[in-house]
Amino acid sequence: MDEIIDPLCEFLEFRARYETVDHHGETRLERNERFGHKTDIVEPPEVGFYLLELYDEICKGVNKVVEGQPMRITWVDLMSWSTLTNRVITHFECVAILKMHNAWCISKGNELNDIRVRMSDEAEQRAKAK
Repeated sequence: MDEIIDPLCEFLEFRARYETVDHHGETRLERNERFGHKTDIVEPPEVGFYLLELYDEICKGVNKVVEGQPMRITWVDLMSWSTLTNRVITHFECVAILKMHNAWCISKGNELNDIRVRMSDEAEQRAKAK
């Protein structure tokens, strides 16, 4: 199971970290490119692609970030999605989605924190320049 889920978690961590838009409207990936830093792109494995599609579909109906913090998907969220869409979701898929979302939440939280730190540093630099 982990040989399928772990690479998907790595992909979602990458997506959260490098595709989050900051206060300047720029992603970490774009900023790295602007400064000439090479970023190793993480691609999702084909074998688990259906899990990624399922994850994305389920996450459409969930508030991903509230008050600057990523919100975790719960078993109740999965049950509600399954009931509302009239789609069966297996135990394996539930475990995979929860693990994938936990990885995304940690990475997204780290990125949002880094953005807040950069904003604070920039405000401090502007204040010193005056």
